[in-house]
Amino acid sequence: MWLINTTTYELRQFTHEEARRVRYAILSHCWDNDEVLFADMADLSRARKKAGWSKVKNACAAARRFRRDFRHGPAEWLWIDACCIDRSSSAEVSEAVNATFAWYRDACICLAYLADVPKGDDPPAKNSLFRKSRWFTRGWTLQELIAPDTRMVFLSHDWTELGRSADLAPVVEEITRVDRNVLSTWYGDERLEALYRMSVAKRMSWAAGRETSRPEDRAYSLMGLFNVHMPVIYGEGGENAFRRLQLGIMRRSYDHSIFAWGDILELRPGPPEKQFDWTVFDEDVTAIPGANTQAQGLLASSPDCFRGAQDASPITLQELTTHLGIAPIRESHFFETNYGIRIRLPLRRVRHAHTKQPLFAAALACRSGKGQGAFATLLLSPTVTPDVYRCHAYRAARRDGRGMPERDSGSAIFRTLCLGSATVLDRYAFGPHPWSRSRLSWKTSTIYIEL
Repeated sequence: MWLINTTTYELRQFTHEEARRVRYAILSHCWDNDEVLFADMADLSRARKKAGWSKVKNACAAARRFRRDFRHGPAEWLWIDACCIDRSSSAEVSEAVNATFAWYRDACICLAYLADVPKGDDPPAKNSLFRKSRWFTRGWTLQELIAPDTRMVFLSHDWTELGRSADLAPVVEEITRVDRNVLSTWYGDERLEALYRMSVAKRMSWAAGRETSRPEDRAYSLMGLFNVHMPVIYGEGGENAFRRLQLGIMRRSYDHSIFAWGDILELRPGPPEKQFDWTVFDEDVTAIPGANTQAQGLLASSPDCFRGAQDASPITLQELTTHLGIAPIRESHFFETNYGIRIRLPLRRVRHAHTKQPLFAAALACRSGKGQGAFATLLLSPTVTPDVYRCHAYRAARRDGRGMPERDSGSAIFRTLCLGSATVLDRYAFGPHPWSRSRLSWKTSTIYIEL
């Protein structure tokens, strides 16, 4: 880990343990043109000629100033990603990507520089420039916001203080959807434990809509939020990197909410002709112009798939089986195989109104956020290989005033059902007719779901 001396601008390499002992500050910012890079720091006369030198100089001054406010004396050392990573070394880049969350977590203070916010801006104001800052749209700044807990100071364009994360937590929560308790209430190990107890879907939802310069960084920038480490392979593509991240999460967690992404179709108890305002067209989603074919996979293609999943939360398998009225499931783990993800889940056949193609609902140990008793299920169709299934996506459309489906308006692709009760599927079939009186039972099975 390279650090800058905040007085002499000397670069010095430290081990992580050594860096913790010198109590360093750290900068969070958005890159601009002509940043000072690692190679430039070898010749300070050259570095001072770059437009980005003012950021280095002002960040060092701010580190000395604000550390004094925190009663630890001025910070003698500072980390800035632009000039403290030797990008000519792939090993050093990989180390930095994997360690960034820990480096921000262990810093004595984090300076968040918002270059597009002027001095005197009022962050809580409805139309403040703070709320519109580019800093809140970048992928890497999510973990930079969360890792330092309350030791973050927001700085304006001229490096004056706008506020601190603990005080601005309600505003930042509105902007980012990150739980304010993560930013202002929990501290140290207690905060990290609380963070890692939050559902996978909720943490993923925080990253929806954020951007990175390199597509792979959308996944790499989230590793710290899930305590996952993996090789950095620039050039593999964003989807491949995000798939590896999800597989890494599955090795550490049994949280089914990782599968509960995408649009959710809610089925509620009661007369379907009165309460069910969607009907489902039985057709291959890949044949629909403009449809997202990734809706048929088990794993999401990017964090954007979790945009509406912030309320999804895991439940125990005992809660699920009790709710369904079936025998307990003793096997909670799931893992990757050559056939896909091997997992043991409650399954039941779902009736079609006009086709004999098999379709199954697989109940997840996950509440969908649609209600206290509602739980999420996946629609699965069997493949030619026994016990191997693939996620099945459908197009749904609202009914018109006569109860007939409106094929040309209000349609959406969905892959997850939200069931208001264990028996609600007894009233529904999939196809042009919205309900059926056939009763089918749940049965626990070990299956493989294609990725």
